[in-house]
Amino acid sequence: MSFTDALNDLNPLVAGKPLPGYNFRVDFGLPGLFVKDIAFRSVSGIGFKVKEGETKSGGAIGGIIYSVEDVTFSPLVLERGMFKGSFLINWMEAQCYTKRKIPIPIIVTMLDEEGFPVYCWFFVNAYPIAWETNGFHAEKSELMVEKITFRYMFYKQVNVSLMFEALKLAMKGARMALSAGKSALSKL
Repeated sequence: MSFTDALNDLNPLVAGKPLPGYNFRVDFGLPGLFVKDIAFRSVSGIGFKVKEGETKSGGAIGGIIYSVEDVTFSPLVLERGMFKGSFLINWMEAQCYTKRKIPIPIIVTMLDEEGFPVYCWFFVNAYPIAWETNGFHAEKSELMVEKITFRYMFYKQVNVSLMFEALKLAMKGARMALSAGKSALSKL
């Protein structure tokens, strides 16, 4: 990759190629600790719907003006293989047994092919509304999968790729300088 190509990677107006949807991680801000979890097999429900209102304008030949009346966010659904012992499950059970909502932040991060963050979705005041497993089946050798559904106040999508692209470019420059230094030393 040339220096110009590397600079184009930093330019938000250069589209590049589509991002992989298989490389991601999920972080939970559980009370007293922050848990990073890369073991989820799927994340779904990142989205919203807008409810529009109509207002007629312009008299007999007028049109309709649409306005935003409400925004509803889709539930966040996470699926993973079940583990022995889980801070996340302990936190969820505490809410069930005490019948108290203990909201936390959840961060879903899309990673590029090298494992660097590209986008983050910050879910504010998330709490579980459903938990289920895929059940037991003696004739299938499948992993036990748990599905956790969360409701949240809202989410914010943040593009963090520029910061990490600059870091990758700096790391590449450092590797090139180190290689050039080694080459110069070997000639002595």
